[in-house]
Amino acid sequence: MLCTLASIAVFTSVWALQKTCMVTKLSTEITSNTIKHKKETKKFIAKIKSKARLKRIITMLPFAGAVAGIYFKENNYKDWLQGNPSGTKS
Repeated sequence: MLCTLASIAVFTSVWALQKTCMVTKLSTEITSNTIKHKKETKKFIAKIKSKARLKRIITMLPFAGAVAGIYFKENNYKDWLQGNPSGTKS
């Protein structure tokens, strides 16, 4: 009877140790997967934000370029008008 109880105690201890190791391993995998997923999510979000930023810049550039062109043309005309007071803007 004593041998049976001892063997059950040893078996239960080994079983508990195996389950503890399994839980530790699974916890480690969950943590590493969570960290990996967060990194992938951040990378994906950064990619989406950079695409949106690029689209905003591309749509702004033609407008900004047109405004800058008009500004420089007007300044050039004013300089020319100072040298040619009888000139007209045609």
